Amino acid sequence: MEQNLNIRELEVEDFFKLEYKGQNVEKTPEFKNWYKIMNNYVKEENIRLSQYYLTNPNVYGLPLLLISFCNECNSYVICSFSQEYSNIKCSKCNSHFCGGCLKKCLDGNDFLTCLKGYLKLLYLRIIYQRTSINKFNKSYMWLYYIFHILFCLFLTPFYIGFLSFLIGLIVHRNKNRKEYTWHIYKNKIIFFIIFSFLRGLLMLPYIILFFPFMIIILLPGIFSYSYYKKIFIIYITAFFCGNYPLKIKNYL
Repeated sequence: MEQNLNIRELEVEDFFKLEYKGQNVEKTPEFKNWYKIMNNYVKEENIRLSQYYLTNPNVYGLPLLLISFCNECNSYVICSFSQEYSNIKCSKCNSHFCGGCLKKCLDGNDFLTCLKGYLKLLYLRIIYQRTSINKFNKSYMWLYYIFHILFCLFLTPFYIGFLSFLIGLIVHRNKNRKEYTWHIYKNKIIFFIIFSFLRGLLMLPYIILFFPFMIIILLPGIFSYSYYKKIFIIYITAFFCGNYPLKIKNYL
């Protein structure tokens, strides 16, 4: 599905252009007013797109929207992202860059990231309940819950160690390197995952330390299913960065 940013008439333009490079406009009344309007628009569109997917499950590739600065346009614009950790796309010039550090990406499938970009987009996926898994088998839903709870209680230290090492390995390329082959780097991702898995095992001795903390984290989920869903999404999309709205509430 192609995302149309002109679905309804806006009160202002969908970008805020700077007069010169490095201009600080974030505290100006004009920018604050523009940002307020566009931020409300982005929130409403993200909710609308999620609802659209839930009623049209065969639709593929609905993006999440956010506001970011684009160096190519020298403007604050609406951007979209889907499967990558921090790769976002400008709606004005279609350039791809990191949602955290704004570094230009190699292409639309560039999974390299920085910590800021990774956490920023992870936060949005959690807020709008987007995952990499769009379908759950209703008959085995109870198994998913049991496995997830056990994973949280006993393997959270390993998971944190695994993710921290992986993110450290797939950082953005050094722009000063003249010789760089993207396909070679991409083919090494399996090695990076295996290496991060082995390094994550070093965190297993901390299970006892994490156990009471994770019990405290999971307890509110007994009384609030929406809270538990967010925990569920964090564990899925932290590694499998997806953009499917999570639809499991009808399975309970």
